[in-house]
Amino acid sequence: MKKYYHQTDEQLKSHMHSFLMAYNFACGLKILKGLTPCQYICKIATVEPERSKLNQYQHIRTLNN
Repeated sequence: MKKYYHQTDEQLKSHMHSFLMAYNFACGLKILKGLTPCQYICKIATVEPERSKLNQYQHIRTLNN
């Protein structure tokens, strides 16, 4: 495990944002059968729309947004 030291809150926020974007959109998880959390949510929303109250595709932010 790596340790990170940040001089300011902005550096911490930037690092956390980068980590969360990579986790949610770039890394497939074994427990989700290789899908990213974002892909899994979209899959469930299309297969079982009654489980979703919102249009998931409308609220998705990607690394490019």
